[in-house]
Parts: sequence; structure tokens; C-alpha cells
Amino acid sequence: MESPDGCDPDEQHLFIPPAKFEMQMADLARRGFRSVSLNEYQHAGPRTVLITFDDGYAHVADTVTPVLRRFGFTAVMFVSAGYLGANNQADAVEHPRIGALDIVTAEQIAEMSAGPWEISSHGFHHIDLRNMAPPIRFKELIESRDRLSEITTKPVDALAYPYGEVNQEVERAAVRAGYRMAFTAWPGPSGNAFRIPRHPIAGTDGINVFRLKTSGLYRRMHPLYALTSSRTRQAVRGVLNRTSGAAN
Repeated sequence: MESPDGCDPDEQHLFIPPAKFEMQMADLARRGFRSVSLNEYQHAGPRTVLITFDDGYAHVADTVTPVLRRFGFTAVMFVSAGYLGANNQADAVEHPRIGALDIVTAEQIAEMSAGPWEISSHGFHHIDLRNMAPPIRFKELIESRDRLSEITTKPVDALAYPYGEVNQEVERAAVRAGYRMAFTAWPGPSGNAFRIPRHPIAGTDGINVFRLKTSGLYRRMHPLYALTSSRTRQAVRGVLNRTSGAAN
């Protein structure tokens, strides 16, 4: 959706205008990408992409679903089950524009899970799991999985860690709670089914940055890119965005 008035810089990155999202999906289709399901992801070949959305915002169902269907794509929505039909209360203080957005209802989730969406867990209350006592952490993980499975009548065994944050204790809790895979929010090394990296797409990314982030080159160059200063990374993104021209 378009970013609401008064967004702070962090919030600006999180809102992608619908026209830009449609352009990005069209670009993936032109480049020969196909989307994969969670079951397919870890054994997927080249020119495949797993499209994911976090938090479960209600507007995504109406805005994104027609675009996915237009290009024959599927996507995963990671939902914080404790806020169904309400707002993202965990972020309301620090990011009030995000906190004011409606979260999907149970009825919407049931409809979305029929396709082209898969519904998976984002924790029950979207709280950093590293900061919880073990019994509470386990409850957050198990209740979210069970509630979403009940609504969708399908197994829910994939997790996106709230805020992408994980340590050994959180990883072990995810295994114990019955998940078979879990995602961070950032690029990084692969090979651990409970620390699967993702490449976040920002609302401020131009088409050239988007193409880089969805390329094999980005995966290979990211370890070196991560070692550069934040000022250098910002300059690189600025150059790429400027050369995107009218495509933005």
C-alpha cells in the first residue's frame, strides 16, 4: 500500500505502493521466475522465488492476491495469530502508522489459504522471542502454530521469527514446538533449515535494486556487501535507484 502521511524512515521502507509491487512481479515473470511453495523451497532449482509477507496485514489480501493470480505466483503470509481481527499492537508505540493497520481476520485467513496463499506462523504476539522466559517462548510458538492450523485446517509448520531475530535458545524452541523450518528477515548463509535467510524488499528500492536482490549475484556478493560501511551501502543503493529512471 501507499505509505500513510507521517511515516518515520523505518516505516517508509516497509510500505510498497501497489503499482511498484505489480511492476516487480511483472519483472520476475519476464525474467522467467516461477514461485515455489514452502514444501518445494529447500529443493527448488534456479529461477525460482519464495514470495513472503510478514505480520498479516488485512489490506494485503485484496491488494496482492489479484497481482499474484495475474502472474501465476503464490506467496506465504506469516501471521501473528494473537492479533487476528485487531491491530499490530507490538509495534504501535514505536511505529504508530504500522501499529494502526488492521490485521487479517480468521475468516480472511481461511479464504486465503485456499490459494494462492500459504499461511504460516510469525509468533503469537509478534514479540522478540529472544527476550522471553523459555515457557513463555514455547507457548508463543505452539499457540500460534495450533491456532493457524485450526483456522486453515492445514499443517502449519513454518515460522518467520518476529523481527527476524533468533539465537540458539529460540531455534531449539522452534524445533521443540514442531516447526520444520524457520526464516530470518535478512540475507545470510544458508544450510540451516531453522535460519533460512530472506532478502527484504524495501519500499524505497528501485527496479535495479529489486533485480539485484532477486539475483544469484546478490547472494554471492552479500557477504562482502555486508562488510562495507552503511554510508557506502546507501551510496550504492542511491546509484542503482537513480539509474532505474522511469521504471520506478
